[in-house]
Amino acid sequence: VPDSLPEKAEFNEFVRRFAVADVVMLAWFGSDLESEALDQAASLLQPLCEESDSVADGSLPPWSEDSVAQLRAIGGTKTPFRWVRSGSDMLRKMMKSPASLSRGAAVARLKGSVVGPDGAQSCLVLSINEDGLKHRRTLLPELRVVIGKLTDRSPSEVAMVGGPFEGATVDDASVRSIQTFSPPSAILAALLCLVCLRSIPMTASIVAVAVIGEGLVLAAVYYTGTPMNAVLIVLPPLVFVLTVSSGIHLSNYYLDASAEFPDLSRGGAARRALRAGVPPCLLATGTTVVGLSSLMLVRLEPIRVFGGVASLGVMTTLGLLFLILPGAMVCTRPRSTSHRRGTSGELGIIRSWFRLRMRSRLSRPWPLIIGFLMIASGLATGLFQLETSVNVPRMFLPDSDIRQQYAWFESNLGPTVTGDLTVTFPPLTEDDDPLK
Repeated sequence: VPDSLPEKAEFNEFVRRFAVADVVMLAWFGSDLESEALDQAASLLQPLCEESDSVADGSLPPWSEDSVAQLRAIGGTKTPFRWVRSGSDMLRKMMKSPASLSRGAAVARLKGSVVGPDGAQSCLVLSINEDGLKHRRTLLPELRVVIGKLTDRSPSEVAMVGGPFEGATVDDASVRSIQTFSPPSAILAALLCLVCLRSIPMTASIVAVAVIGEGLVLAAVYYTGTPMNAVLIVLPPLVFVLTVSSGIHLSNYYLDASAEFPDLSRGGAARRALRAGVPPCLLATGTTVVGLSSLMLVRLEPIRVFGGVASLGVMTTLGLLFLILPGAMVCTRPRSTSHRRGTSGELGIIRSWFRLRMRSRLSRPWPLIIGFLMIASGLATGLFQLETSVNVPRMFLPDSDIRQQYAWFESNLGPTVTGDLTVTFPPLTEDDDPLK
């Protein structure tokens, strides 16, 4: 959000006066206060931290040095973390001078943050620096593997929560969705385009322009300096679908012209198709661009980039279609009139009946329009019940790994969302009593 927003200004002032740490918390069944495994985990991560508050006791296994080197290689730096604290470290510090609290009082103060309701279950708190955050998608999963190996558990049994972990999970899901769904969706769109047009040249041209459009919007996101996120991940398939839709719409004019005017040459049919198809395609694309461009008025930077880049991509791909499709039309053999109209056989009878029914309905459009408005008005009542929420775990399925980790952590330790409260006082005057 922009710095002019009051909430952002308060946040910036807080960052200027205090340190804001991006932390993750790790826990597992048996990570109790003063347990050997918890102390060993803290000791293992100490060499990876910029600062060391305290070094926990406990001998580390021989492979720990290799694991530390592996984490450094993934993080791209010698110290990808700022600091690490365990519940045991905090407990011991509170029991020392100057606080000198009893163990029961110290545990009571730590409950709900790093100590669970049973007074024994605890966790590690790990602060990640900027270098570590850049590699969070690969660094944090490897961290769970190392802690699991140290505690003789599988990585799935090591619960990890916190903002960086949520971001890493979203990043991983976004990358995996692109790699998994983009190729088959492109193939399916190409097959549907081929079925609709029954022309390899036109299908190849439309799909090629759509793929080029995907590359253009991704390049535009890169050159704007905006990192890829869960919002911008929708850009490539959106431009692909809109391009294929416009291409099929424009190509249909050529198929209609070649069927209705069989004496026309392919070039003549293509010219007639462009004269008839360009205005409605421009109008349809223009309304889409207006809708997407309106997102540029939103204060959230990723959504503004989404609206601007999507508008640019849609306009560019439509221009490419205007340049390339006429050549593909000329290379396409016109369909015969009987095949186009489908008047032979049972299938032709069904098509003719369906076409007559649609024409009779469209000749009296007002019943359809009124019915549509009534249905839309009824469904629009739900708009008043919409609520916004930025809860990353709820974006995933209930049986997903992140949901299960958060559920375990919150039931065994406590809430996972932290907050900071700043209390300010007006400057003292000569009449004010400092003690009061």
